Amino acid sequence: MLLPHGLSSIRKIIQFFLFNIFLGGKMMHIEVKYPGGMSEKIKPWLLDKLIQEGNIHAFKRSTGWVVVGKYNIRGMGGNYKGPERRNTENQEL
Repeated sequence: MLLPHGLSSIRKIIQFFLFNIFLGGKMMHIEVKYPGGMSEKIKPWLLDKLIQEGNIHAFKRSTGWVVVGKYNIRGMGGNYKGPERRNTENQEL
């Protein structure tokens, strides 16, 4: 099903709920380490905010720990000049 351009946020909400249904209603969490050494698990939507505010030292991906400022993090710069491949505005669910 194709959604009109203005409905991308509704599409994201639908994907979020479908994802959680298939996980048995459990919200995925991401483990983070704070500059003081404390660690905890947070909801994914908090990660970008904490990174932008400079409030986390590292977060855990499936491949291991990512130290903020040391490794490339999606959406944090880069010089890619090719076509946008992640645009899902007009792709089917």
